[in-house]
Amino acid sequence: MEQVNKFILRGTIVNLNISNRVATVRIAVEGGKGITNFPVIVFFDTSLLTGFGVRQRVVIKGHTQNQMRQSPHDPKKRVTQTILVADSIIPAKRMLLDYFSEVDIPVTEGGAPNDMNSVIWVGSVLNIYTPDEKNTISFLRVGYKNGEIHRQCDFSCFDRIHTYVRNLELGQEVAVVGKVTTSSKEINGQTVYYQNIIAQDVFSPSLE
Repeated sequence: MEQVNKFILRGTIVNLNISNRVATVRIAVEGGKGITNFPVIVFFDTSLLTGFGVRQRVVIKGHTQNQMRQSPHDPKKRVTQTILVADSIIPAKRMLLDYFSEVDIPVTEGGAPNDMNSVIWVGSVLNIYTPDEKNTISFLRVGYKNGEIHRQCDFSCFDRIHTYVRNLELGQEVAVVGKVTTSSKEINGQTVYYQNIIAQDVFSPSLE
């Protein structure tokens, strides 16, 4: 299988923070079972955001990569976190354009296209971590190396996918589809936001 590392999110911009070097965009997007999540997407090319603003419906495509960050629990500790990096952003087109010409109907005005929340990876198993043998959760790290580019992504795996992942071995080829979820927690009087990618489907030719 060819190496793949991409995500696509369609939702509404709720926060936009642009500096000289980097920008972050938080969008509201459905993450399954009617739950709204608020993932943050990093824009290293801030020019991509020209003309975009809060409350706008957008489609953002990009890739994931792991980054070392300060732990929210221990300021002296650094942890690995998967971040979403944007490669492109466009206005979300209205659903009527599936049936009518853009000449007859405005492209981005009106309508409420469904949210989209999908992450897909094809790479090699770098690590599998199960906190407790009695738990029904595993953490799967997938990665690849292409020349000087080395990418990694962490997936949280539950229930049947957790059972499947526990049978994988390091170095095996694996394909994973997941979704971005977010949560928050009060720590020392401050709200700390967490962002995870939940595996929804996992396949390895080695197990078939």
